[in-house]
Amino acid sequence: MRCTREGNDDKLPDPWQSCLDVKYRGLERGLELARRSVLSKINAYSKDATLDSSSVPSLSDLPLTTPVKQHGTMLTKEDRDCIQNFLETMLKQCIIPFVEKQLKLLNEQINARRGLSRSLTTGVRKLFSANTQPQSNISYSQESNEMQTRRLADMCFMFGLYSFAYQIYQSIKKEFALDQAGLYYAGALEMAAITYYLSNTNLNQYPQRYMENAIEYYTNTCLRPLLGVRAALLNSVILDSIDLNIEAASQLLRLANMENDLLSGMLEMRASEMFSKGNMPRKMAFHYILAGHRFFKCGLFKLSFDCYRNALPLFLHKQWSFAEDHLLYKLASESNNCTSLREALEWCSEIIKSLWTSQQQDADQQLTFIKLYLYLLKSYALDDNNNIPLIDIPFIKSQNVIVIHGDRPLRSCSDDHKDTINWKDVELAAYNKLNGSSLNFKSTPLVSDSTTDNSEMRCTPPFERLRFQFEFQNPFDISLTLKNIHLGLRNDTDLLELSSIDELVLEPKQRVDDVQLYVIPSDEVTEVHVTSVVFDVVVETLCVTAQIALSLRGARLCTATASKQVLYGKDERLNVSISAKRWPLLETEMIQPSSSIMQTYCNQISYVDCDLINIGSVPVQSFCIATNQFDLINVFDGDDSHSGAFKWISMEHCLSPINRNILLFKPVGNDHIAIGQRRRIRIAVRSPSEEVKGYRICLLLFYVGDNGMYREQRQTLSVDTRAVLSTSMRMVDESNGICVLSATNLISKRNSQLIANVELIRIKSIVNTDLRHSSTPPNVFLRTIRNRNGSFQLLSVLNHLDRENNKTKYISVHLECEQMDNYCFIVSSNNVNNSLTNLIYITNNNSDINDDNISFEWPSSPIANNDFNNYSMDSVNNKSLLSLSFAVLWRAMIGENIIKDPFPLVSSVLTDYKFMSAL
Repeated sequence: MRCTREGNDDKLPDPWQSCLDVKYRGLERGLELARRSVLSKINAYSKDATLDSSSVPSLSDLPLTTPVKQHGTMLTKEDRDCIQNFLETMLKQCIIPFVEKQLKLLNEQINARRGLSRSLTTGVRKLFSANTQPQSNISYSQESNEMQTRRLADMCFMFGLYSFAYQIYQSIKKEFALDQAGLYYAGALEMAAITYYLSNTNLNQYPQRYMENAIEYYTNTCLRPLLGVRAALLNSVILDSIDLNIEAASQLLRLANMENDLLSGMLEMRASEMFSKGNMPRKMAFHYILAGHRFFKCGLFKLSFDCYRNALPLFLHKQWSFAEDHLLYKLASESNNCTSLREALEWCSEIIKSLWTSQQQDADQQLTFIKLYLYLLKSYALDDNNNIPLIDIPFIKSQNVIVIHGDRPLRSCSDDHKDTINWKDVELAAYNKLNGSSLNFKSTPLVSDSTTDNSEMRCTPPFERLRFQFEFQNPFDISLTLKNIHLGLRNDTDLLELSSIDELVLEPKQRVDDVQLYVIPSDEVTEVHVTSVVFDVVVETLCVTAQIALSLRGARLCTATASKQVLYGKDERLNVSISAKRWPLLETEMIQPSSSIMQTYCNQISYVDCDLINIGSVPVQSFCIATNQFDLINVFDGDDSHSGAFKWISMEHCLSPINRNILLFKPVGNDHIAIGQRRRIRIAVRSPSEEVKGYRICLLLFYVGDNGMYREQRQTLSVDTRAVLSTSMRMVDESNGICVLSATNLISKRNSQLIANVELIRIKSIVNTDLRHSSTPPNVFLRTIRNRNGSFQLLSVLNHLDRENNKTKYISVHLECEQMDNYCFIVSSNNVNNSLTNLIYITNNNSDINDDNISFEWPSSPIANNDFNNYSMDSVNNKSLLSLSFAVLWRAMIGENIIKDPFPLVSSVLTDYKFMSAL
C-alpha cells in the first residue's frame, strides 16, 4: 500500500464519513455532556476552595466538541482500488466458505444429538411441566445442544437466511420454554418475531404476541428492563412499518413508568413519534413534554430542548395559558446552550404577550418571566452593539399616538376632531376671509390623531416643539420603572433638540395616557421621522436599554383591489416636514369661565372674556373668528382708549360667501397685534333653546403673520342647559296687530335645590332678510296695551311719564316657580308721531345691563333653502323674503328667548313685504 504526505490530489470523497456521522453522533453528544458536567464541577470547586481563577479552565476556554477529522486523505485512488479488491477477495475466498462450513457442521451436530431419548424426555416434560413459568436463573454451557442451535440460528440471521433462521428460533424457543429458561426463551421469541418480519412479504400475520411476551419476560420475570426497552424499540420499528403506530405507542408507554429517567425519556419520545404518525397530535405533544421533562432531569438538555420545541406548536395560541407559558419558559431558559438568542427572545416575547391577554399568572410568576426576558434582551444587546433591541413592555398602542404641531395648543382635545369635515369648512371660510381667495388654501390642523386625515405629511413650524403624546400601559401585577425616555429618530440629532423624561414609574395595572415627548427642529431641518420610543427599563437589579417600534397604518382602502384583500392607506403622523419660515403665535387666555363646560339655563346669555397675546417672533397682521353656530355667538372687541376702561365694540360680522352656514367676525379698523401686545375680546354665548347636555359650540381663531404664514387655534365650548322659562305668542286682533305674550316659569316648587325668580326685561322685534337684495329691511314697531288694573287702553311708551317725578312708568312682570303671566302689546308697521321703536321695556331695573355697554344685537340667521319652496318664482324674484321673530329678554341669569312670528303668512302689518316664519 502506497501512502503519500502530499495528500490526495484527486480530491476523492471520504468513504467513512457517512458511516461515522451516524455511528458516533450519540457518542459526541455524550462526550459534550460529560465535559460540561466536569467543567461545572471544577468551577464550583474553585469558588468553594477560593483557588486562583487563572489556574482553573473556564467553560468558554475549553472545546466542548471533538473536532471533525477527515479520514482517507493520505490514500490515493490506486490505494483505494487495492483495498476494495482485497476485501472482495477475502469475502469470497475466506469468509463465505468458512461460514458455509460452520453452518453445515452445526447442522450435522444438532441432528446427530437429537434422538429417541430426547423425544421421550421432551414429551414427559411437556406433560408434567406445561403450566409452570420459565425461570430466569437457568444457564447453558456453550457446547450444549441448545446453545449450538441458537448459534446456528444467529449465524443464519447474520448472513440473511431469515426463513431458515425463523424455523430454528421456533424450534429452540420451545426447548427453552420446557426448560423454564425465561431469559433464553424471551430472546428466542424476540428473534423469531424479527426473522418472521424480515423473511415474509405479507406481514398481516406478524406474530406480535411473540414480542409482547418477550418484553413481559424481560421486565417482570427476568428483571432486565434494559433488554425490555431494546425489544420494545425494535418492535416499534416493525409496527411502524406495517402502520400499527398506535399499538406501538401503547406498548412503549407501558414501559415508560420506570424510575430511570433516560430510558423513560427515550420511550416517551419514541411514543410521541408514533402518535405523530398515527395522526394524534395532542397525545404526541403531551408525551413530548413528558419526555422533555425526563431528559431535563437526567441532564440531557439538548434532547429536552428538542422535545419541548416539538410540542410547542400544538400548545401555542390554543388558550392553554399555563401549559403554553411553561413550554415557552423552558425553551427560553434552556436556549442559551441550544439555540440562538434571537429565537429565545421570540419565545420569551410570546410569554409576555400571553401575560397581556390571559392575566392568570400571579405576580411572582410574572416577575420570573419578565426577569428572564430582560436577561435575554440584555445578552442579545451585548452581542449586537450597533442596534438597540426591541422590547414588548410596557404596552404602547401606536395607533393612538397624538401629534401636536407647535407650542400651541398646550394640550390636545380629542373631541375637537370628531367632526373633521366641519372644522375644515370653517378653516376654509376663515382663510378666504383674510386672504380674499381660497385657491392656495391648505389645511393646517395643529393636532393629528387616529380620527384625522393623515394620508399626507403635515408641516410644523421651526424652533417650536413638535410634541408626541403616548399612552403607556402596564398590564402586569408588578411595577415597571422607565428611565431616560426619549424619541428614537431616523434623523441626525445634531440640528434637533430632544426632550427626555428622567423617570416614570408604572404601578401594577396602571395606564398613563399623557406621556409627552417633543423634538425642537431648526430651520435647517427639512423633515423629521420618528421611529421608536427609547428608554431604560428597570426591574429589581436588571436594567436594559431598549426601544418600542412605532408602526402606524391608515384607514382601510375601499377600492376594487382592496375588496379582495385587506389593504390600508398610509399614516404620516410620525413623518413631519419643517417649514422654512417661522409662524405667528398667539397665546389665548380664557378669563372666564374656568371650565370649558358651561352649566346654563336655556337661552341664557353668558360671556367669555379672552386675551390674545402675541408670544411669538412674528407680528400678527390680521385675525378673524369663525363659527358654525351663527345664531348663538357674538364677538366684541375691547377698546381701552377711553380713560383706561374697556369699551366693548361689536365686531364686523358676515356670512362666509363660500359657505352660508359659517359666520365670520373681524375687528372694525385695526386688527394688527404686535410682538408682546395683549388684546382682549369678549364672546357672548347664547345657550340653546332646548335642554341639551354636552352641546358643542365650535370657535376657530385664524390669524396671519407679516411674513404670510398663518395659524389656527380651535376652541370648543360644551354647554349643558336646563329649561327655566317657556314663552309663546299668539295674535288676538289681526286687524290692529294685538298680540299676547305668555311666559311660564318651569322651575318646580318642590325642587329645593333650585329656586329661580324670572323677571321679563324687554320685547324686541327682529326682521331678517335673505340677503338677496340690498334694500334695507322694514321696521316693525311695538307699543304696550295693558295696565295692571285690568283695563285696556292704547298707550305709547312716551305716554307712561309720571308728571310728578318725570320718569317712565314700567309695568313689571315677575314669575315665581311654576307661575305664568300674560303681557299684551301691539305690533305695527306705522310709527305714530315717530315715537315708537322696535323695543318695549317691561322693567326699569336694567342698569346692570346698560353698564355692560353691549347691545343685544345678534347676527342675522340665514334663511334655509328649502323654505323657498313655499313661494312662486315670481314672488321670489320681485320681492325679498323676510323673516319676522320676537326676542324676549329676561333675567334669572341674563337670557333671551326667540319666539316665532304669530302673524299669518300674509299680514297687514307690512303691506309691501311677504313674511315667512323663521322659527
